[in-house]
Amino acid sequence: MRSPVYRNLDQPLQILGFSIPELIFLVVVFVLGEEVLNLFDASRAWAFLVTIIFAIGFYWMRRSLGDYFGKRLLRFFQLPSHLYSKLLVLETEKKETQK
Repeated sequence: MRSPVYRNLDQPLQILGFSIPELIFLVVVFVLGEEVLNLFDASRAWAFLVTIIFAIGFYWMRRSLGDYFGKRLLRFFQLPSHLYSKLLVLETEKKETQK
């Protein structure tokens, strides 16, 4: 009989549903937002609101597009340009064969 603890050992660490790099990015957004809003004499609550909006966006993006979407997107943009055309050709051929 397997315990639920052992099943979850391979899962990445998440705090409040966010991974560690996402939490670091949200902290940076909060600090930068607070500094920018201090120039306009706005309160800290506005920076917190901007951070919450980014957090909801991250959460939605990860749930709808999958984990590590940002890393996969960056890897895709770093591909050489001649691979883009091959990827597009393969995708169109795949769609044509499915029809």
